[in-house]
Amino acid sequence: QAWQRSSHLPGWNETDFRTRTFDGNLGLSYSRDKNSYRLSGIGQYFGLDNDSYRELYGGRAAWLHTWNDRTVITGYAQWAALRYDIVPVRNVNQISGGIGVIHLMKHAGDPLISATIFGGSDDERHHDRPDVGRDFIGLRMSGEYHYSERTKLMGDFTYQYSGYGAPDPFLRETRKDHFLYFSAGAEYQLQSHWYLKPTVTYIHNDSTLPINQYDRWQVMTTVRYNF
Repeated sequence: QAWQRSSHLPGWNETDFRTRTFDGNLGLSYSRDKNSYRLSGIGQYFGLDNDSYRELYGGRAAWLHTWNDRTVITGYAQWAALRYDIVPVRNVNQISGGIGVIHLMKHAGDPLISATIFGGSDDERHHDRPDVGRDFIGLRMSGEYHYSERTKLMGDFTYQYSGYGAPDPFLRETRKDHFLYFSAGAEYQLQSHWYLKPTVTYIHNDSTLPINQYDRWQVMTTVRYNF
């Protein structure tokens, strides 16, 4: 009976908005002295309404430098191709990169904080649609705190500004977005290898084009097993 009641929630049977996501990456890592280098291939499949909507594939190079026993400097560069099967006019090649720092503080609970400044550009594949291309820049911050031996608290924040290359051909205005992402959660160790992670996420996108403005709340729980 509980399952039948849940199936009548708004949107439950609306397959037009049902999504599927598959992510994968494969790479190599090399370490020497205080430096670590990583090279990987990345891929993502995003499905909508039982059809392919977007595919992403590319490569990523990352560098980590151990500054001292509590601080790590990071940097990365990435190239990716985004291909939209339904609306190919949105196809872009993306170049992005960033530099950041990870620091383990000397306090109870071993607080871990990180911050990354990043930026990049989407190069449109259809040159008659410069409104699809964009430049973006942002800041990403995250933190962890060991509340107890088995419980860890986590939080994330991201701000990103995007400026597009030309006015929208229909709305006659150049799109500019201010994107905000907040996430808070906890990870609890159930047994020696099992972990439970509930998370609450809030996303807000403010855009000069009203059709691209939205707010989104997400609540999820992840169960993980470490081999």
